[in-house]
Order: sequence, then structure tokens, then C-alpha cells
Amino acid sequence: MSPVQYTCGQCQGTRFPEGMYIYWCSLCKTYIHPGCWEAHAARHLDEQPSGVTAHQEPRRGKISAYGIIQWDN
Repeated sequence: MSPVQYTCGQCQGTRFPEGMYIYWCSLCKTYIHPGCWEAHAARHLDEQPSGVTAHQEPRRGKISAYGIIQWDN
């Protein structure tokens, strides 16, 4: 378990162990579990159906030692 505590913006879960991928939602500025991303993106589309497309490709990173995120994109 990393020493940094992250909270998923969709399920409110806090389990982000070292080596796990994590997503960043640029629309609501929160971290998301990879398994929660589809529901999270759908929630944004339901809230604002017109013009919300930028967040559909989340920023993805991997949690390394000490909770540091190494971003892929």
C-alpha cells in the first residue's frame, strides 16, 4: 500500500496499491479506479450531454513506490 491516500471520485474507494493503474478525470479533477471509469464517464455524459468529449480519454498513470504517479499520457 502506498503511503499517499487517493480516493476514487466514482466509488469513493481508497485502495490504490503500488503497481495499480489510476485514471485522472480532467473535468472534475479527481482520481478514478480503472474499473470505475466507464460509469464515471457515463455520469458526466448524463449531466452534460452536449459537448462533453474531452474527458473521454482519461489521463492514465501507474502508482509507483511512495505513491508517486508515473503518467503514461
